[in-house]
Amino acid sequence: MSNNFSHNDMGAAMSLVWGQGTDLNFVELGVFDGRSSTGILQSIGSRIKTFHAVDPWLPYVDEISTMGRGDEDNVFEMNEFDMELHEIIARHVYTQFDNVEIHKETALEFLSKQEDESLDVVFHDSHITIEQQSEEFDAILPKLKTGGLYVVHDVDIDEVADVCVEKEGQLGKEGFFWQDCWMYIK
Repeated sequence: MSNNFSHNDMGAAMSLVWGQGTDLNFVELGVFDGRSSTGILQSIGSRIKTFHAVDPWLPYVDEISTMGRGDEDNVFEMNEFDMELHEIIARHVYTQFDNVEIHKETALEFLSKQEDESLDVVFHDSHITIEQQSEEFDAILPKLKTGGLYVVHDVDIDEVADVCVEKEGQLGKEGFFWQDCWMYIK
């Protein structure tokens, strides 16, 4: 297994995952084509009991991807064909791992089916609007075990980072920023 953590979106947080132990119940919300999942699973897959890959693979316009990056006119958009292709790629990638469960549903749909305090690690990369990020943030925290790790990707976008800081104030416990992720240990 490779320990090159920098090749995926969760690279900044990978060393913290080691501290979460083994037999982890790990969730990635927003897997797209499975690229980040692959890096995670190749690096620490032996520590993960169940890797939940969650994505509805529906067409969308990503309102967040261009925020604060000086390219607001170049909106990132995925049509039905694009999303079907990304789903096919992700499903193919996951065939090399025995511990992956694919959930073709939204983050909120998936989270509504999980018991409170049942998730060890949540990698949150499904948000495409600030409102969605905020709603999902609120739904994730009760599902995360005490001592569990919550990682939000794309905090290099000010509006995404602002939601984390706002929510942090409500939690009474600070998270921290590292590279393009915000991390919180419950």
